[in-house]
Amino acid sequence: MKKFEYILNGIFYQITWFLCIFYPDRFYAFIAAFLTVGLHLSFKSEKLRELIIILIAGICGYSMDQLMDYINILNTSAKSNSSLYLAIIWFVFACTLRSSFSFIFKTYVRAISLGVLAPASYFFAQKIGVVKYSEPIIYSIAIHMFTYVSLMTFFYRMNMKIGADHE
Repeated sequence: MKKFEYILNGIFYQITWFLCIFYPDRFYAFIAAFLTVGLHLSFKSEKLRELIIILIAGICGYSMDQLMDYINILNTSAKSNSSLYLAIIWFVFACTLRSSFSFIFKTYVRAISLGVLAPASYFFAQKIGVVKYSEPIIYSIAIHMFTYVSLMTFFYRMNMKIGADHE
Protein backbone atom coordinates (compact mmCIF):
# COMPACT_ATOMS: atom_id res chain seq x y z
CA MET A 1 0.00 0.00 0.00
CA LYS A 2 2.86 2.42 0.81
CA LYS A 3 4.40 1.89 -2.61
CA PHE A 4 1.07 2.70 -4.28
CA GLU A 5 0.72 5.82 -2.10
CA TYR A 6 4.24 7.00 -2.98
CA ILE A 7 3.74 6.42 -6.71
CA LEU A 8 0.41 8.28 -6.73
CA ASN A 9 1.91 11.08 -4.68
CA GLY A 10 4.80 11.50 -7.12
CA ILE A 11 2.54 11.38 -10.17
CA PHE A 12 0.09 13.93 -8.75
CA TYR A 13 2.97 16.22 -7.75
CA GLN A 14 4.38 16.13 -11.28
CA ILE A 15 0.98 16.72 -12.90
CA THR A 16 0.38 19.72 -10.64
CA TRP A 17 3.91 21.06 -11.27
CA PHE A 18 3.45 20.89 -15.04
CA LEU A 19 -0.01 22.50 -14.87
CA CYS A 20 1.42 25.34 -12.77
CA ILE A 21 4.36 25.89 -15.11
CA PHE A 22 2.48 25.70 -18.40
CA TYR A 23 -0.80 27.29 -17.22
CA PRO A 24 0.12 29.58 -14.28
CA ASP A 25 -3.01 31.73 -14.55
CA ARG A 26 -5.50 28.91 -15.06
CA PHE A 27 -7.73 27.11 -12.60
CA TYR A 28 -6.36 23.66 -13.54
CA ALA A 29 -3.54 23.88 -11.03
CA PHE A 30 -5.93 24.66 -8.16
CA ILE A 31 -8.00 21.59 -8.97
CA ALA A 32 -4.91 19.40 -9.24
CA ALA A 33 -3.54 20.82 -5.97
CA PHE A 34 -6.75 20.13 -4.04
CA LEU A 35 -6.87 16.61 -5.46
CA THR A 36 -3.22 16.04 -4.60
CA VAL A 37 -3.48 17.32 -1.02
CA GLY A 38 -6.78 15.48 -0.49
CA LEU A 39 -5.39 12.22 -1.86
CA HIS A 40 -2.22 12.62 0.18
CA LEU A 41 -4.12 13.23 3.41
CA SER A 42 -6.42 10.27 2.74
CA PHE A 43 -3.41 7.95 3.10
CA LYS A 44 -2.25 9.49 6.40
CA SER A 45 -3.47 8.31 9.78
CA GLU A 46 -2.41 11.55 11.51
CA LYS A 47 -4.09 13.98 9.13
CA LEU A 48 -3.81 17.07 11.32
CA ARG A 49 -0.07 16.51 11.90
CA GLU A 50 0.45 16.04 8.18
CA LEU A 51 -1.60 19.13 7.35
CA ILE A 52 0.53 21.19 9.76
CA ILE A 53 3.70 19.89 8.09
CA ILE A 54 2.28 20.79 4.66
CA LEU A 55 1.40 24.29 5.85
CA ILE A 56 4.80 24.91 7.47
CA ALA A 57 6.79 23.60 4.50
CA GLY A 58 4.54 25.28 1.93
CA ILE A 59 4.69 28.66 3.65
CA CYS A 60 8.47 28.42 4.11
CA GLY A 61 9.09 27.46 0.48
CA TYR A 62 6.76 30.08 -0.93
CA SER A 63 8.27 32.72 1.36
CA MET A 64 11.73 31.79 0.13
CA ASP A 65 10.63 32.26 -3.48
CA GLN A 66 9.03 35.58 -2.61
CA LEU A 67 12.26 36.66 -0.91
CA MET A 68 14.18 35.75 -4.09
CA ASP A 69 11.70 37.85 -6.05
CA TYR A 70 11.86 40.76 -3.59
CA ILE A 71 15.66 41.00 -3.70
CA ASN A 72 15.58 40.72 -7.51
CA ILE A 73 17.30 37.36 -7.82
CA LEU A 74 14.34 35.69 -9.49
CA ASN A 75 11.34 37.24 -11.21
CA THR A 76 8.57 34.79 -10.32
CA SER A 77 5.83 36.53 -12.28
CA ALA A 78 7.55 36.73 -15.66
CA LYS A 79 4.76 34.85 -17.49
CA SER A 80 1.92 35.26 -15.03
CA ASN A 81 0.22 38.19 -13.35
CA SER A 82 1.03 36.67 -9.98
CA SER A 83 3.26 34.10 -8.39
CA LEU A 84 0.32 32.21 -6.87
CA TYR A 85 1.25 29.19 -8.97
CA LEU A 86 4.44 28.94 -6.85
CA ALA A 87 2.38 28.71 -3.66
CA ILE A 88 0.49 25.82 -5.23
CA ILE A 89 3.72 24.09 -6.22
CA TRP A 90 5.15 24.53 -2.71
CA PHE A 91 2.09 23.16 -0.91
CA VAL A 92 1.98 20.17 -3.25
CA PHE A 93 5.76 19.69 -2.89
CA ALA A 94 5.22 19.66 0.88
CA CYS A 95 3.00 16.62 0.37
CA THR A 96 6.02 14.73 -0.98
CA LEU A 97 8.27 15.32 2.04
CA ARG A 98 6.98 12.30 3.95
CA SER A 99 5.78 10.35 0.96
CA SER A 100 7.35 10.02 -2.51
CA PHE A 101 10.41 12.15 -1.57
CA SER A 102 10.78 10.75 1.94
CA PHE A 103 13.92 8.84 0.95
CA ILE A 104 15.61 12.19 0.25
CA PHE A 105 14.93 13.56 3.72
CA LYS A 106 16.31 10.49 5.49
CA THR A 107 19.90 11.72 5.12
CA TYR A 108 21.43 15.16 5.41
CA VAL A 109 23.54 14.71 2.27
CA ARG A 110 20.50 13.87 0.13
CA ALA A 111 18.60 16.88 1.48
CA ILE A 112 21.53 19.18 0.69
CA SER A 113 21.83 17.61 -2.77
CA LEU A 114 18.20 18.43 -3.46
CA GLY A 115 18.89 22.01 -2.39
CA VAL A 116 21.79 22.21 -4.84
CA LEU A 117 19.77 20.66 -7.67
CA ALA A 118 16.44 22.45 -7.05
CA PRO A 119 17.31 25.62 -9.02
CA ALA A 120 17.51 23.40 -12.12
CA SER A 121 13.69 23.28 -12.20
CA TYR A 122 13.63 27.09 -12.10
CA PHE A 123 16.23 27.20 -14.86
CA PHE A 124 13.91 24.96 -16.93
CA ALA A 125 11.00 27.25 -16.06
CA GLN A 126 13.07 30.20 -17.26
CA LYS A 127 13.63 28.47 -20.60
CA ILE A 128 9.87 28.42 -21.17
CA GLY A 129 9.41 31.95 -19.83
CA VAL A 130 7.68 31.32 -16.49
CA VAL A 131 10.40 32.83 -14.30
CA LYS A 132 13.49 34.90 -15.00
CA TYR A 133 16.80 34.91 -13.17
CA SER A 134 18.58 38.24 -12.80
CA GLU A 135 21.89 38.85 -14.54
CA PRO A 136 24.55 37.68 -14.04
CA ILE A 137 22.66 34.43 -14.01
CA ILE A 138 25.49 32.42 -12.39
CA TYR A 139 25.34 34.62 -9.27
CA SER A 140 21.57 34.41 -9.11
CA ILE A 141 21.62 30.62 -9.35
CA ALA A 142 24.40 30.40 -6.73
CA ILE A 143 22.36 32.52 -4.29
CA HIS A 144 19.29 30.45 -5.08
CA MET A 145 21.23 27.24 -4.38
CA PHE A 146 22.46 28.59 -1.05
CA THR A 147 18.96 29.53 0.06
CA TYR A 148 17.56 26.19 -1.09
CA VAL A 149 20.27 24.25 0.70
CA SER A 150 19.23 26.15 3.83
CA LEU A 151 15.56 25.38 3.18
CA MET A 152 16.17 21.68 2.51
CA THR A 153 18.29 21.51 5.67
CA PHE A 154 15.32 22.92 7.57
CA PHE A 155 13.00 20.34 5.97
CA TYR A 156 15.48 17.57 6.85
CA ARG A 157 15.62 18.70 10.48
CA MET A 158 11.84 19.07 10.61
CA ASN A 159 11.48 15.52 9.28
CA MET A 160 13.95 14.20 11.84
CA LYS A 161 12.20 16.05 14.67
CA ILE A 162 8.76 14.86 13.68
CA GLY A 163 10.03 11.43 12.77
CA ALA A 164 9.23 9.51 9.63
CA ASP A 165 7.62 6.80 11.76
CA HIS A 166 4.81 9.16 12.85
CA GLU A 167 2.63 8.37 9.86
